[in-house]
Amino acid sequence: MQCFVVCSCDHMAASKLKWRVTEIATCPICLDEFVEAKSLPCVHSFCLKCIEQHCRNSAPGQSANCPVCRAEFKIPQNGICGLPNNFFLKNLVDAKKDMYEEGGEVVCDVCVKDNASELDVVPAAVVYCLDCCQKLCRPCSHPHKMWSGGPHQLREMADIGETEDLQQRRSRCEKHEFNFIELYCFDCKVNLCMKCFAIGHTRHKCGEVDQVAGEFSKHIDADVKQVRQRLYEFTAAMAKAEERSTNFCADVEKVESEVVEMAERLKRLIDKHVDEVQQQVRELKAVTVKDIDAQKDSLSLALVAMESYAEYATELKKKGSHADVIMAADKLHSRANELLQTYVIPDQCYIPAVVFTPSHTVDDLLHTGQNIIGSLGATANALPGVLCHSPLCNSTWQ
Repeated sequence: MQCFVVCSCDHMAASKLKWRVTEIATCPICLDEFVEAKSLPCVHSFCLKCIEQHCRNSAPGQSANCPVCRAEFKIPQNGICGLPNNFFLKNLVDAKKDMYEEGGEVVCDVCVKDNASELDVVPAAVVYCLDCCQKLCRPCSHPHKMWSGGPHQLREMADIGETEDLQQRRSRCEKHEFNFIELYCFDCKVNLCMKCFAIGHTRHKCGEVDQVAGEFSKHIDADVKQVRQRLYEFTAAMAKAEERSTNFCADVEKVESEVVEMAERLKRLIDKHVDEVQQQVRELKAVTVKDIDAQKDSLSLALVAMESYAEYATELKKKGSHADVIMAADKLHSRANELLQTYVIPDQCYIPAVVFTPSHTVDDLLHTGQNIIGSLGATANALPGVLCHSPLCNSTWQ
């Protein structure tokens, strides 16, 4: 960060200009003062070295993009140095340097150039010549007041810094550094000094720079007015887009909550139905197992009765006397008939078959893969003329 000392008593005016000029005279890439400012067709400007670095992978004749707005431009055949110079920005940077001098007061340009080696102390500049673009001490300013072609425009250093002073500064010819720009060639669209005019533009339509600048300023004002109107429209559209973005995000969060809530409701319903069916299964199991246990008890009782009869009758026949057999035969026969009539194996013991049959609705959903939660929908609701790239809406919203 450079530190400048204002060499004037009118600190307010100088500070105002410094703030206004610093923003314009700063390269967007290096964020420092422009050095050899080059302009692109999109009117953005950059230091020569900065734009060269940006375009290092592009050859002359190829296209590149503006670092600021991404507008495409073609690199001149002689390279980035072939891009037009921005003399306006150069003048702004020079204006800053005219008003401020690091570490001390502004000194006289003439005395520094001609007498610096002979003077112990270089005089401070007190006036600025708009015609010569020089800072002058009081003695060196006297010839400018009595110039043969008419007195030059001199400004006190305290008053330098107003916008009109910058506009009144005369620009020097790029080809002839000692000549000032005085004409504009409409055919070639270039600024000319009188020497340039005499060499190659005498047959062209030319006009004095002051008058041409006035006419061009009117066109610029009209263009700026239209651009500002469009800027206002886009600012309003941006605010609307921000509002819609906020509302959309809120809607998305609401939908997410609704989806989760629907899933929870379905889960609760499914859990309820699962509990109900499982309770029915448990009840059926309890009843059926009880019936089966009763059947098993009855069979067990019959087995005991018949086994005990068979064992007793067999033992009596083997080990009893003839008299014992005769005495028990009639009772044993009666008991056998009783057992055979009492304990008859049923044709089929009833045991229910348990089968789970899924709901036809669920079975259909499982086979088709249909979403039981719900579906998502979107409606076209965009800014006028904005192209929608959303997969939910493949159209241009009007």
